[in-house]
Amino acid sequence: MTNTLSIGATRSAADSRIRTFKRVLIFNLVVQSVIAAGFLFFTAFMLSLFGFDGSVGGAFPRIWAGTLILASAFQIPACLNPVHQRINILTGLVGRAMMTVIFLSLGGAFFVFALYDGLFLVLLYLAFHRLVVAELTTRP
Repeated sequence: MTNTLSIGATRSAADSRIRTFKRVLIFNLVVQSVIAAGFLFFTAFMLSLFGFDGSVGGAFPRIWAGTLILASAFQIPACLNPVHQRINILTGLVGRAMMTVIFLSLGGAFFVFALYDGLFLVLLYLAFHRLVVAELTTRP
């Protein structure tokens, strides 16, 4: 095998890892934004859907939803170019880890959110790690 074929194969593998990471991140951000929009516009329905009682009402769910949409928007550059927007990805991973811990400490109905954030923390970390390793192998 020549260097040209080897470099071409590693570039192809890196491109595949980039596409995989983008798909996982885009899916995560879309689901996250849909849930946030539901809490923003249909607060009472979403609270009952996720098993919260009436004590969680008020402005808090809408504020949380707006913040979640803003956090999702800050991760859009990572979807467009994950290789050069690594700080956005790392910030998102740290944020997911922190929110998983916070949701677990709150317990109750927050367990669903902890499970969601924890699952995507692991999926995005694995996809990002594989992307970085594949990208590094393209550089002789």
